[in-house]
Amino acid sequence: IERMFSDAEKYKKDNEIRRERITAKNSLESYCFDMKTNIIGNKMANKIGDYNKKKILDAIKDTLEWLEENQLAAKQQLEAKLKEIEQICTSIPMKLRLG
Repeated sequence: IERMFSDAEKYKKDNEIRRERITAKNSLESYCFDMKTNIIGNKMANKIGDYNKKKILDAIKDTLEWLEENQLAAKQQLEAKLKEIEQICTSIPMKLRLG
């Protein structure tokens, strides 16, 4: 019986880790697709210019390719990638506002 409880605890932890990883993966993927949609079909695309638009779209493409190649990436890796792409996507419009 103790082994059953021990196994149940282990599986509970494994499931929680898996759930957190999937949530982080979905957040990264959603952010990329949302930003891509905003850049392609939004007024912001006109304001940032072709060079910056390409820079953001290339970063999104690279991130999605990385995600495809790293399907089993840890939660921390996925969160780091999300911060990286957020920084790229938000820094360009911010520079234009401050510029």
